[in-house]
Amino acid sequence: MQQQQGFTTLLVSLILVFLVTLNVVIGSKSANLEVRTANNLYRTEAAFENAEQGVRSMWTQLNATLAANPSTALGNTKLTDGAYTANFCTSASSDCAATSTLPFPFIKSTGVDPSGATRTISQRVSYTYTAGKPPIISTPVTDALTALGNIAVGGNASVTSAKSGGSVTTSGSGSVASTSTSDFYQKTIVNGVETYLYAANGDKIKWTTDEFFMHYFGGLCPTTVSNYDLLRSLSDTTSVELAQQAGYCKAEVKASIAARSDGYICTSSCANADLSAAYSSGKRLMWLTAGGMKINANVVIGSSTDPVIIFVMESGTVQINGTSKIYGVVYVDVPEISSTVTSVTGSASCSCTTSITYNKPSKIWTDPIYTATTGHETQWCSNSACQNATAAQKCSPSQPGGAKTGDKSTCTYSITVDTGDLATTGQTEVVIEVLGTWDNSGGGNALIEGAALTSGNYSTTGGIEIVKSTGIINKWEAGTPGTNTLTTSSRGWSDMN
Repeated sequence: MQQQQGFTTLLVSLILVFLVTLNVVIGSKSANLEVRTANNLYRTEAAFENAEQGVRSMWTQLNATLAANPSTALGNTKLTDGAYTANFCTSASSDCAATSTLPFPFIKSTGVDPSGATRTISQRVSYTYTAGKPPIISTPVTDALTALGNIAVGGNASVTSAKSGGSVTTSGSGSVASTSTSDFYQKTIVNGVETYLYAANGDKIKWTTDEFFMHYFGGLCPTTVSNYDLLRSLSDTTSVELAQQAGYCKAEVKASIAARSDGYICTSSCANADLSAAYSSGKRLMWLTAGGMKINANVVIGSSTDPVIIFVMESGTVQINGTSKIYGVVYVDVPEISSTVTSVTGSASCSCTTSITYNKPSKIWTDPIYTATTGHETQWCSNSACQNATAAQKCSPSQPGGAKTGDKSTCTYSITVDTGDLATTGQTEVVIEVLGTWDNSGGGNALIEGAALTSGNYSTTGGIEIVKSTGIINKWEAGTPGTNTLTTSSRGWSDMN
């Protein structure tokens, strides 16, 4: 009996020990599980905090970028740190992929803790960029009247300041308050060194009319300007190549104006009614072709705070009569006096017939008036070619003793053409070019307040007043910068895992 009680007691004790041991084991495992769970939670929280830090760092980076470059559009941006990798996404890339629930733009950041745990969070953002408009006038206009050629002011006209590629003269009661020197010459810039281009006789080569136009209004022909600057950086670039490249600017500018909401293209003779109607409809850049500009009424176009730019192109004439007023910038494209050149082949001669006005003893360079190609280069002529062709010269009326300033003649002459490649053997310049004239001798006392420019000579015996307005010019020189708007989306955080 006692043995049975002892066995029972032992069995109960063993069962109790087993149960206690089992309870201890289960408790230990539960404790370990809780520890692991706590550790995992800590790691993911640490990774989440690092991901949040990545988002905050990205915002800091984006705001710093906008502060430094407020008019430049933001693009995909990546930040990496030991604790996170953050991406600002505006378009698809290897780091950026939009979904139906997370469209562009957004910030996505993946945080990581030292154990390797990761957490990714995304933040929707609202971002808009409005592209700016480049300055239309790309070379500062420093004077009321700027001419590639000579300026002659007579009658009772007045000009507050003038810049001329030739001479500035006055007659009668005409006045020019101040004049400034020009630097309308071709240059190359190689390795940062600016160098003039020179003709065979040692003269600096003047801008062509196309180059004159491009230098002032290159903001509207950026492709032409970029290619022109590329040519200028090459040591073997020729004068002809620069002039030919500049010739593309006008077509590019016309297309740019046509594409603008404030642009106006007039393809027939444009009178004051056309211009007034265009201005009233919001047009501020006006390109006039095939007929020029005729203002015979006492009208006002533009204002000091809302000015215009008027381009009178393609051989158009300009009349501004009465007490009309134009507030803005007026550019008049003057055609060169034409020449006829034939037989430009091999070493044959070319015959040129042209009407010449000798504006000054030295030669005048303008743009080519025809294209005659032999071999690799386009032939050119110069004013000096006619002056120097005395042996074959037949001028009516004749000019005994040679040409003098102010002499006018119709000359026929022949010059031998060298068809060698300019880059290797040189080439005789054999094309005659003479600047035309913007004759602004209208009646009345009209006003241009802003600036006037012409690719030729300027002459007036009327009563026009041309007054420089820095405020008007600055409007077209400043351009419009791009704008950025970057804010947090109202839907905030999303796509957390």
